[in-house]
Amino acid sequence: MKCEVDGVELIPRVVTSPNSGSSELNFDSYMGEDFLTLRFNNRDKNNAFLAVRIVIKNFNPNETDLTGMIIDLHDDSTGMYSINTQIEYSTNLEYIGEFKIVNHDQSERILSSRFWYGDVNLDNEIRETRNGQFATKY
Repeated sequence: MKCEVDGVELIPRVVTSPNSGSSELNFDSYMGEDFLTLRFNNRDKNNAFLAVRIVIKNFNPNETDLTGMIIDLHDDSTGMYSINTQIEYSTNLEYIGEFKIVNHDQSERILSSRFWYGDVNLDNEIRETRNGQFATKY
């Protein structure tokens, strides 16, 4: 997993508790709706905690081969970036992005994707998340 935020490359590097890793890809169901959640963490040069997260609604990798599928990121399925869990940036109807499934191997349970998005915080400060990619087992 990796991406660039405002031109600075981020890769998973921070473990947040004894039983968690610095990155994860999960598929969950809540109130009859399926979700994909991708997240990874890092720290900047000032030791601030950085988190990249994508949440996609109505996504189930067990139903069909998803290779080639493109999901728009906006206010429903979202791309997010946070600093110290206090300053949060998110996609919306104006700041959008794309999550494209490059490869989906159902038998080996491997999903590969590329993504990008623009995100904004409540103070209208903008971040650009670009060149995102991952390939991981689920």
